[in-house]
Amino acid sequence: MKGFLRPKVNILGEEALVPKGKAVSPPPNKFSHRLKDRQPYYYHSQSARGKPDGHFAKGESVLLVRRDADEETCWVLDARGLYVETLYTALEGL
Repeated sequence: MKGFLRPKVNILGEEALVPKGKAVSPPPNKFSHRLKDRQPYYYHSQSARGKPDGHFAKGESVLLVRRDADEETCWVLDARGLYVETLYTALEGL
């Protein structure tokens, strides 16, 4: 069509995808904890850990879903519905 400019195509890499089973819909609307500081999160357990898959902002609210007593990490849901692992000591109760 004449008079329209098309934006340049930008294809996102694999790192932009949320792995299957790591997103919950609908996301939680009640939360149990808040992040004390900026904190990395991981889609997979610590055994597969390398570079973080993302970061929580300081003060972001999450719902604690699972924590094993002998582990320093826990699994949480954020407001977007991401189910991820992070450090338990980085959380403070609401």
